[in-house]
Amino acid sequence: MSTDLDVANKALRHLGLSPVESLSANSSSMSRVLLDTLQSSLNTVLGSYDWSVNRHFDESVGTESTLVDYPEYRYLHDLTQVGTPPVNFDNIVSIKSPEGLYVTKYHRIGDSLYTAEKDILITYTETLDTVADMPEYLASLIAAHVAMEGCMALTGDGNKYYVMSKIYDRELRRARSQEFRMTPKGYTNRPDSASSFIQAHSGFSL
Repeated sequence: MSTDLDVANKALRHLGLSPVESLSANSSSMSRVLLDTLQSSLNTVLGSYDWSVNRHFDESVGTESTLVDYPEYRYLHDLTQVGTPPVNFDNIVSIKSPEGLYVTKYHRIGDSLYTAEKDILITYTETLDTVADMPEYLASLIAAHVAMEGCMALTGDGNKYYVMSKIYDRELRRARSQEFRMTPKGYTNRPDSASSFIQAHSGFSL
């Protein structure tokens, strides 16, 4: 597995620059730029696609809500009771019924989620602040993004952006291909939280 420093130095190699010894904000101006760009790249890359590394599944069993006049909001799901706290449900990818149907009509007020389904499976992503534990293909993609985003600040040569963008596009295609081939169906980084739901309803597609 790569470290943040490994990824930063790979980005520097893309740019034809010498590696740094640390990413301490106090060590050099280059390290500070790399730190800022790395965090920005993590947010951009992980937020742009549904990657398995930050994708999670959690089940919820709702209770009867007070919105009796609205059958589509019949059940209340308390998000503070879902998963292993703390869980950030700001980036919900999808909500599905036990039959595998997408629940597209729901209403959320703070930590309260209203749906027509009593039993649901919530798919969501969480932000990460390090490349630790990421597969190599994703670490390489983030390194390419750091090189692309930081090329002007790190080299002063705006012409490098086009070349770096081509490297990023190549790494993106490779990463998506690897993700498709290597990620098992139903993969989750919270195996205990949703395993019973997935096993009980293994006939539907995630």
